[in-house]
Amino acid sequence: MRDRNIAASFSEQVYARLARGELRGRMLEHARTPAVLRILGFPSLPLAMTPGVLSKIASGKNGGRAPLTLRQIATLPELLDEAAAVFLQEDGSSVIVLSTECDSDDKPIVICVRPDVRDGVRFVNLIATAFGKDNAESWAARHMHALRYAGEKTNPRLPLPGLIYHQTGARETEGSRRKILGPEDLRKFKAAARVALPLRNIPQTR
Repeated sequence: MRDRNIAASFSEQVYARLARGELRGRMLEHARTPAVLRILGFPSLPLAMTPGVLSKIASGKNGGRAPLTLRQIATLPELLDEAAAVFLQEDGSSVIVLSTECDSDDKPIVICVRPDVRDGVRFVNLIATAFGKDNAESWAARHMHALRYAGEKTNPRLPLPGLIYHQTGARETEGSRRKILGPEDLRKFKAAARVALPLRNIPQTR
């Protein structure tokens, strides 16, 4: 389930920064990296984004591409949490998350996240960029070997099930393909994380 309180805090930072035109200074921060990334090995650190990245996403890289809507930017942690798919970058330095939404040009939104990035005296998991992906289907077909997670929901412009079967089905029988994690794996991971929390740290609901 989404942590709505934390996501709201991130959204408030986005709305406030853009309303004030404050595109320098401290990073925008979400208290904890979504489980879909932690199950893939991301450390349990805050999820952060620089004001410069916020500016590029909101302006469409200064008009070079379609911007994301304010709502989409404000709910980036939720879009990550409900990822349609997660791909590992070839150099292993980051992941590309395929979201369930599209930009104003009807291109699937992808989000690049880097783990364990230094921010002063601490470390964060960093949202490096987010944008509508050109030629998304051909890109996905070329990178199916890097697929690490396939979610329950799909992106309306890039359904993956057929690509997954076509690109990886034969190799799976040879035992050469790394396991692609799915929604059931994520549910078990979240359940185990809840059990591991000391009772005093579990927020009380009213």
